[in-house]
Amino acid sequence: MYRRHGFAERDGVRYLGQSVLFVRPSLLGDIQAFLESHRIDHEITSAAIG
Repeated sequence: MYRRHGFAERDGVRYLGQSVLFVRPSLLGDIQAFLESHRIDHEITSAAIG
């Protein structure tokens, strides 16, 4: 079975649940640009582990 590897499978990205990702700051620009270019409504909230 073929599975398309997307943003959630990148190193530095953790899938937390439906429509929720934990993203390293260095990758934030990539996903933000994608969401904005496709006019996908999104919210960014700073968080930390530990």
